[in-house]
Amino acid sequence: KTFCGHFLDLESDWNSRETCLDSLERCLKKGSNDEQYYALQCLSALTVQFDPRIVTDWIEKFLPFLQVLAKDTNVHPKVRGAALMTISVFLFFSLDLDLKRLKDILDLMESVFRGSYLKGDRTVANVTAEQANMHVVALQSWSLLFSQIPLEMASDYTTNVRKHLPDLLESNHVEVRIAGGETLALLFERIRSDNSAFKGMNFPQLREKLEELANDGAKNRAKTDRKKQRQSFRDVLATISTRENIYEKVRFGKEELELEDWVSKRYYDSLCSVLGSGVNVHLQENFLVRDIFDLGAPLPKLEPTDAKKGEEKNQRRLANQANEKNRSLMRKPNRSKRADVAALNDDF
Repeated sequence: KTFCGHFLDLESDWNSRETCLDSLERCLKKGSNDEQYYALQCLSALTVQFDPRIVTDWIEKFLPFLQVLAKDTNVHPKVRGAALMTISVFLFFSLDLDLKRLKDILDLMESVFRGSYLKGDRTVANVTAEQANMHVVALQSWSLLFSQIPLEMASDYTTNVRKHLPDLLESNHVEVRIAGGETLALLFERIRSDNSAFKGMNFPQLREKLEELANDGAKNRAKTDRKKQRQSFRDVLATISTRENIYEKVRFGKEELELEDWVSKRYYDSLCSVLGSGVNVHLQENFLVRDIFDLGAPLPKLEPTDAKKGEEKNQRRLANQANEKNRSLMRKPNRSKRADVAALNDDF
C-alpha cells in the first residue's frame, strides 16, 4: 500500500533496496499462494518508484523465475496472472528493448490466454472464473508489451495471434470478451498507423460480431455485465469499423489527462491495475508516470502557509457546524414550551 499510494521518490542508492528485493525474492520462491501474489504486486509497484536503469538490472534477477511461475500450470491462476503482469511492467518501465526477448514474452503470454480460444470443434472453451481472470491479465499484459513493438513490425509480430483473437469474443466470461475486444482495437489501431488499408481476416464477420456485442440485450446475462459490455464494444466497433478514436478524460487534483487512443488507455489501465487508488498520486507527483503521458513537470505543491490556512479554514467550518447543532438542540425545548403557552392562551 505504501508503494502504491505514495510516490516515495527513492534514490538509486536507497540503502534498503537490496534487503527489500531479497525479501520479495524469498516470498516468491518459498511463500504460499497469497505471499507470492502480494510479493508480485509489491514488486510491480516498486518498479514504478525507481529509475528505469535500476529496473533493467532487476530483469536479470527476477525474469527467469517469473517466466517459470507463469508457465507452470500447477501454480495458482492468480499467481500466474500476477507474474505475467509483473513481467510486462518490468519490460515496459525498463530500458530493455531486446526485441527477441520481447517476442518470446509475447508468445508466452499468448500461450496462457490461448486457453480461452475456441476448441478444435469451434465450441466455447470451458474455463473457471479464476482461469478467466488469469486470461484477462495475460491479454492486458500482452497488449501493454505489444504497444512497444515498432509500428513497421506490428503486423508481422501478430500474424498468428490475430487469427484467434476473435475467438475470445465468444467466451462465456464478460471480462474475457471485453479484454479480447479492447486488444483487437489496439491491434487494429497500431497496424493501421503503418498500413491504413489493414482489415485483417474475415472483416465482415468480425464487424457483425462486434455489432452484436455492442447491442447485446440477452436476458440470460446480468444487467451490469450487459451494460459494461455494450459501453466497451461501442468504442471497439467505432475504432475497427469507422476508424474513430477513443476518447476519455481523467481528472486528478487540479489537472486532467486526456486518453485519445487505445495505447494511452492501455497505459492508464495498466497503471490502475498496479497502483490501484494510488494512481492519482503518481499522476500528480511521479516524474516517470507523468513523462509517459507527456504531462510535464509536477505542479508545485502548496506552500506550508497556504496549506495551514486551508486547514484552519476547514477547522473553523467544522466548529461552526458543531455550534449550530448545539444551538438547535438547546432551542428545541424552548420552542416546545412556547408552543404550549400559545395553546393555553388560545383556550382562555
